[in-house]
Amino acid sequence: MAHTSDSLHALLAELRVDAARSSSRGPMVLVAGPTDAGKSSLCRHLLWHSQLQVYDEDTSSPTTSSSSSQQHQHPIVFADLDIGQGEIGLPGTIGASVVTRDNFVVPAPADDQVDLAEYGSEHNFPLTWLRNLLFYVGHTNMSEKDWLFKWYVQQLATRIRDKQAADPRLAASGAVINTCGWVEGKGLRLLLATIAIFQPSHVVVLGDVNLYNHLLHEQVTPVVLGLPRSYLAQRRSASSRRDTRNGRLRTYFTPPPRGSGSPESFHIEVATSQVRLFTLVLAP
Repeated sequence: MAHTSDSLHALLAELRVDAARSSSRGPMVLVAGPTDAGKSSLCRHLLWHSQLQVYDEDTSSPTTSSSSSQQHQHPIVFADLDIGQGEIGLPGTIGASVVTRDNFVVPAPADDQVDLAEYGSEHNFPLTWLRNLLFYVGHTNMSEKDWLFKWYVQQLATRIRDKQAADPRLAASGAVINTCGWVEGKGLRLLLATIAIFQPSHVVVLGDVNLYNHLLHEQVTPVVLGLPRSYLAQRRSASSRRDTRNGRLRTYFTPPPRGSGSPESFHIEVATSQVRLFTLVLAP
């Protein structure tokens, strides 16, 4: 497990350039590891740096741009399968988002004087999610709905493949896939099922030598890389995770302040006669 995030960035940048030249699919990177290892931070790190990459098919190596100029960047797909502590949607959901520099959370106005690489590193690569596809699994514990979770993962993977097939630039960037921190017992089996569904080109394991060795031995994907646990990752208790989920729910259903420039969510007037309530029962 001697790899670093910098060497990983360099590897992925080369592969994206090759994919852009050959009009093929770029590196599909799945990030795995136990809870509180820094998976979400690494995903944001990878996404941020993918948008600093500048493509030029006439050169033999990738280049980077730290300014706010958006010329020659390729969008990239981020898939988040952590139904308990995900980045994109509510707890209980999985989903995907197309990421560009528009997703960067930087001081306004962002101009060519902003060093995006430096700013991202200093602020843990902040991103906002704009174009999202979400599936509501209905539970924050995969063991309660494991068959349904796998079904939705399959649907999400199919939608991502279809979208990349229709956009060569999006395909060349590949994807970054985040997973949950349950990597033992049934959690490991669900991780293996997820890998089989997405068929990533690379699996990056954070902070778990046993998981790294197991995935390497099982030959689940062409390349398995190991990185140490992020020194910025903080251990959280079960109550802290619960508080975080509740906070996400409150934030989601709280409309933005008037005059903020954001749409006023969830304010819809519907006649009572138009309301229908249904109960759905799905058999495994």
